[in-house]
Parts: sequence; C-alpha cells; structure tokens
Amino acid sequence: MEKLPRVMIQALEETETTTHLILAHHRLPTLPEALTRLTALRVLDLSYNALETLPDFVFELPQLEVLILDHNPLGAIPESLGQARRLRSLSAVATRLRALPEAVRDLELLEALTLDDNQLAGLPEGLAALTHLRRLSLNHNLLKVLPPQLDALPALQVLLLERCGLTEWPDRPGAWPALQELDLSKNRLTRLPESLGTLVALKVLHLRENQLTTLPATLGHLAALETLDVGQNGLTALPEDLGQLTALRTLRADHNALTALPASLGALKALHVLDLSFNQLRQLPAALTELEALQQLNLEHNALVALPEALGAMRELRELNVSSNPLVELPESIGELRRLERLSCSSTDLSALPRSLGRLEQLRSLDLSQNEHLTALPGELGDLGRLEALDISKCAITVLPQAFRQLVALRTLRVQRTPLQWVPADMDHSLIKGIDLSSPHLVRSYRWVADPPVDPQQRTSFGRTPLHSVAQAAIPPDLALHLAHVLLLRGADPNAQDAWGYTPLHEAAAQGNLEVVRLLLEAGANPTLRVRGGPQQGATALDLASYELRRTSFEVEQRAYQELVVLLRSISPPPTGSYPEWWLKILRSPHLDKSASKKSFLYGRGGNLRHPRWVCLEALCKGFGLPIRDYEVPALKYWEGPYPAEEGCLVCHSHDGVVVYSEGIFESDDTYLDCEAYCNACGWHSQWNYDE
Repeated sequence: MEKLPRVMIQALEETETTTHLILAHHRLPTLPEALTRLTALRVLDLSYNALETLPDFVFELPQLEVLILDHNPLGAIPESLGQARRLRSLSAVATRLRALPEAVRDLELLEALTLDDNQLAGLPEGLAALTHLRRLSLNHNLLKVLPPQLDALPALQVLLLERCGLTEWPDRPGAWPALQELDLSKNRLTRLPESLGTLVALKVLHLRENQLTTLPATLGHLAALETLDVGQNGLTALPEDLGQLTALRTLRADHNALTALPASLGALKALHVLDLSFNQLRQLPAALTELEALQQLNLEHNALVALPEALGAMRELRELNVSSNPLVELPESIGELRRLERLSCSSTDLSALPRSLGRLEQLRSLDLSQNEHLTALPGELGDLGRLEALDISKCAITVLPQAFRQLVALRTLRVQRTPLQWVPADMDHSLIKGIDLSSPHLVRSYRWVADPPVDPQQRTSFGRTPLHSVAQAAIPPDLALHLAHVLLLRGADPNAQDAWGYTPLHEAAAQGNLEVVRLLLEAGANPTLRVRGGPQQGATALDLASYELRRTSFEVEQRAYQELVVLLRSISPPPTGSYPEWWLKILRSPHLDKSASKKSFLYGRGGNLRHPRWVCLEALCKGFGLPIRDYEVPALKYWEGPYPAEEGCLVCHSHDGVVVYSEGIFESDDTYLDCEAYCNACGWHSQWNYDE
C-alpha cells in the first residue's frame, strides 16, 4: 500500500464513524481509492497539497457536505462534481481554475461557493440553479463584467468581487433581495447606478480603490447599512442623504478629494468609526460634534486650521488623529473627552497646548512629534496617570515639566531631534522601558550613557576608531546618530583614517546614513579625502554613495543615496585621472555575473583573519553601556579581510583580494550572510547570499 498520512490511516480504521478528515499540508499528489470506504464522511479538507486532478470517487462520497480544495494545482474540476448532491460548501481558492463545470447546477443544496484567486473569466449558466446559495466569493478573478446568471440567486446574502477587473456595475433593480454584504473593492468602477438603493437588506458595502467621483443619490435608501467603505476613490463630496443611514456604525472615506462634509452627517447617531484622513477638508461642520456614539475619528492629512469648539461633546471618543493639519490650536473643550485613549497631533502648527489635556484621565498614547513651533509642555500633563507613550520628537521643547515625575505608567518617551536640556532629576527613569535617547543634548540627563566606557581615541591595529565602527554599523539611523554625537562630543576625530585610508565619512556614505553624514560634515569631516588602498582606492565619500546608489534595488535605500549624492556632489572633487569613475569599473567588470564558490570561508571558518574590519552591534552597544534589546534589531556582524588561505580569486587564483561577509538573523532565526569578493589583481567582483 502507498504511504498514507497517519490521519488517513486512522480514519480508514474507523470507516463507520469518521465524519471529518483533514488532509491539508501533506503534499499529496494523488488520493487513494480507499477513501471511498469512508461512507460517513461529511467534511473533507484537501487544501495545500499537490493534486493536479480529482478522482470521481471524491464526489461519490454519499454524505459529503463540505469540500475544501484550496491551493492545489488542479486547473479544472471534473463534471463528476454534480454527483456530490449533498454538498453545502465548496472552496477552491488558488486552484488555477479557468472555468467551472456546468455540473455545478446539480448541487441543489450548495450554500457557500468560494473561488478566490483563480483565472475565471465567466461563470456557467447552471449557476443560476443554485437557489440555496447564500455566499459567493469570486475575489481576484478576471470577470470584468458581472455574469447575468447571478441575478437568479434569490437567497444570496454575501457577494465578494474584490479585484475582478469590473468596469461597470449593472443596473438591475430588484436583484438579490436578501443581499447583506457586497464587496466591490479594487475594481475600475467609475459610477454606480441608482438601482444600488434597491439593496435594502445590505449591511456591509465595500467600494474602496475604485475610480468613483460621485455616489448615487439613492445611497440613503440603504437603511440597514452598518459599514460603508468608499476610501481611495476620487470623491469630491458625499451625498446629502447620507444622514438617512441611521444604522451606520463605520464610515471610511479616506484618500479622496473631499473639501466639505454634508450637514446631515450629524444624524448618524450610531456611528462608531469615521475615517476622513487624506482629503482636502478646510473646516468641519458643527454637526460633527453631534456624533455622540463616535469612538474613532481620523482627520489626518487635511487642511484644517481649527477644530470645532464643541469637540468635547463627543464623550465616547477613544481615538482622535488630527496629525498633518495646519492646526494652530486645540480647543479647550478637548479636556472633556474623558474616555480618550489615543491622541495624535503630529506635524501641525501648534505652538502651545491647552491645560485641559491634563484631564484626559484615560489617555495612554500622546503623539506631539514634528511640531516645530511647540516650545513647552503644560505641567498638567503630569496628571495623565495612565500615559504609557509620549512622542515629542522634532519639537522645540527644551524642558520637561517637573510634574513629569508623576507619570508612573510611562513606558516610552521619544525625544529624537528635540533640544531637551533639562529633565527632572528625581524622575523615576526605571519606569521608562523604551526610551529613545537620540537627542544629543539629553546625554547628561541619564547616568547610564553619561560616561560611556568607550575611548573615542582608541584605535585598532588597523587604525580603526569607534567612530569608524558607528558610521559603518548596520544599526538604526537614530542610534547611529546618537552614538556619533556622543563620540564627537568626547573629542573623536571625524577625519581619522584607518590603514586603508577610510574615514568615518566614507563609512557613513557607504552605509547610506544621511543624518550621520550631515553630522560629520558639521563636525569638520573633509569630503575630499580619498581611500588609499584596497579595491576602492581613490574613492571619496561621494564615490562610495554613488556606487551604492547604482547597486541597490530597494526604493528606500535609493532615495537615501540620491540625497547623499546631491549633498556631497557640490563639495567633493571629481574622480582622479588614474581612477576615473572607479565604481563603474567595478560594475562593468566582465566577471560580474559569475557566481562565487560555495566552498569558502563560510564552511571552513579557518581563514586567516589577520586584516579584519568588523563591527558587532552587540559589542558596540555594550561598549556604550546601551541595552541592545531596546533597539529591536538583530545582532549583525560585519567582517572584511583577505581571501582565506585555502582559496583565492576564482578567476586568476590570486590571493590579493578582499572578501566581505555581513551576517544577520531572519525572523525565523535562520542565519544568512550577504557576501562580496573583490580581486585587486584582475578586477573580478561578485556578490552572493548564503543561508545557513
């Protein structure tokens, strides 16, 4: 007998009592005919296998009610499907289906049909015979036009058509009288017919990511509607009869072009969630404050200069986001929002905060970051006994109020790029578990980094200083900036060159750390210095940034290197005559496409480490007295040195070269190495990744 999964063997031993059989994730290429002995089987899960065909006997199981075929390379379902007369639920997600058999018409008891992530361009006529069908999911298919046979499904309650390429919605009044959920997200709809208002049983309507500029006036007829999502369209207004949707609990209209809101919005007394972020709203109607049941309000990224004075009337509000608006003040009534737990006011024009914020007794998170005109915090914030997270990054605040020592629940205080000069001496720092100390002015306020044990003048036998290590390490930019500040304040030389002639500026430019480069330039780093030896001989910091820009394929890294190139170009010399555009020489190497040998130092680990350049994040943090766990990064290690003694260049076999290994940890705890090799003798260069 062929080898069967243990669960199947057990089921075959109990043929008269087995009603459920789960064979998912067994990589089965075929099914044994012995399956026919399970005459009592009601549920059969065959998902995540390697089935290319289904034998007829699967559909001959007399009691089968639920059949799951998800994630198999079937390509088609046989006509024998019609023999499964008792089937109530059929799921065939991601099975490469191009068509559904006509025999589906014989599944008279079918209530749920799920066909997501296939290549269906149409549906069989026999689908109209499924009078008991309640749920039909066709997400991620190629329909483009809604098949007319769907109109004949009187019991349909859920119809899911996300990302099907639909360009229009048919005008079919009276269809689907029982429909409760309709998902038309991520299609190409430009308009909706007025007959949409005849779906009087509808409770959930998703229209996100289409090309709608208006909504039908009959939308207000959907009296049972509880969730409406019209985000990421081109809407310039919401219909005035929106206020008739008195059962509405969630309204998402984010990422549109709304400039005003209808006054009828205040009639939505059951509304709990309102998302109007990323629009063009300049003011809010007074009726907004009549939403007494509202719990979440997102107004981020609009053009609001003020909030309604009666904002405090929204007593049930738990979350309020007004970030990225040109707000100049918050209303004093905000202190009446006694249930507010999260308040985000980043990137505004606030220059002061109302003292009433201290009355928000349930507040757990307060984001005030990137308010460049905010110079002080009211002492009343010390009354926020439940505050766990406070972000005042990139503000103009210099002093934390004495009352902050009362914030016994505080766990995260972010202050990067805020010129803090004074922190209460008796503030209980042990309660702050995730503080971000990238502000250079704050160093003296915390004893555990006030006097880091590292000597900024110390050099390795290859001339490397701690500032070289900080600039080169693959660590969070804010941490690198903070450590570089500490070293420079303690007298580190920004122009120190190692044995190869690399300066900290070279290393920071190669790493793509724009802020560290700026800091080093402000401290007097010389951008004209060149590397004196190795495969990058003659390179300036600009050359290194340009090389990495051409090499990387990640958009975020490309933007960083582009900014670096612009910054350094005007202050750097052109390539030397002997090394014109040296980085292009490496990129155009005729051996660039060759792969490096897997038989390397990765296995032997017996190479000669006489010339290492390395940075270990764990050792770096310990040297500065910093707890590495606070930075949530793997313990990266970097090693660069000559070819190991047992191997050399794969092209010319010379040992005059450099091998670079960068090691880290994936989420699965697997070790990986990003490797490069350069040969000084023939110019050969290769890159590869290796997983252990």
